[in-house]
Amino acid sequence: DASTATIITGATAVIQTAGDDAHGLFAQSIGGGGGSGAGTGGLIAVGGTGAAAGGGARVGITNRGSVTTGGDRSHAMFAQSIGGGGGAGGFSIAGSVAAGQTAGGASVSLGGLGGSGGDASTVRVESDGNIRTEGDRARGITAQSIGGGGGNGGWSGSIQVAAGQTAGGA
Repeated sequence: DASTATIITGATAVIQTAGDDAHGLFAQSIGGGGGSGAGTGGLIAVGGTGAAAGGGARVGITNRGSVTTGGDRSHAMFAQSIGGGGGAGGFSIAGSVAAGQTAGGASVSLGGLGGSGGDASTVRVESDGNIRTEGDRARGITAQSIGGGGGNGGWSGSIQVAAGQTAGGA
């Protein structure tokens, strides 16, 4: 899991930014993504399960001072906790070959499960100070808690080859 992110400014703090996408106070915690499951092959094959993702931790901003941003998309205070995305399931491929007078073949293939997404945590923003934004699409306060998405399931395929007088496959 990710670490906690905290920013605290005192009453005499003065923070100013001038460029585009230049936030005044920015605190973020992002959980790591889950690893992918292993691929497999054989007569009966099951792909590996993707690993679960890490969670985003608590995020907090406390502003007692003055925050001013001048550029476009430059938020005065931005706090975010994001859970990581789950790992992808592993692929699998199965196959069989049969030959003879009454040849028949069978194989089973199942793709691996996707890993679960990570949880996000609490986001808290408070301000007793002055906040000013001057650019387009520049918000005073943005606070987000976003859970991670689960991983994709793995693909699977199966192939049978049979040759003979009464060949068949399942």
